[in-house]
Amino acid sequence: MMSRIKKALGTVVILIVAVSFLSLSAPKKAQAQPVAEYTVLITLIAESIITASGVLSGGIETAFSKVAAKIESDTQSASTANENGDDSQEVANLSAALGNCKALRAMIIKRVPEAAVPLDQYTVVAEKLRDDAKARLVNKDEGYCGDGEINGSEECDPQAVPNGCGLLLARCDDECNCVPIIDQ
Repeated sequence: MMSRIKKALGTVVILIVAVSFLSLSAPKKAQAQPVAEYTVLITLIAESIITASGVLSGGIETAFSKVAAKIESDTQSASTANENGDDSQEVANLSAALGNCKALRAMIIKRVPEAAVPLDQYTVVAEKLRDDAKARLVNKDEGYCGDGEINGSEECDPQAVPNGCGLLLARCDDECNCVPIIDQ
């Protein structure tokens, strides 16, 4: 029992280091904004590890730990790719992490159902990040709404400075359209 507590505490320390690393690394481009989401992903994997560590034992615990470590590694690599604006590498790393996450969930769902809950949450967040990165790849030449530049058919961009809507009467919405600040 004591070794499981030490292991869980070790995981918490690793989590704190990972969160600190992700929090301190500022995005280099306007498109690289989801640092908080990557921090959430690392936290969810750690939560699943902590939940399962008190129940699993033997070979299944070893397999669980190896797969969870691979998911953490792929997630960190995806975060780094995002920070560097490498959308194709981000998609590749997130796809690998999602595949392993689904395998890990299948491995433990009957043994420790509560450890599968953070994995389900991980899947939702990671799929959104992967879909966003895929959209950036598709729209690389044209840009996309929220990339910090006014491109193509965009009237404005909420991340651009200035945003393209003027200063007082309009704001830029999430679809890159100028909308009145005060509805008439």
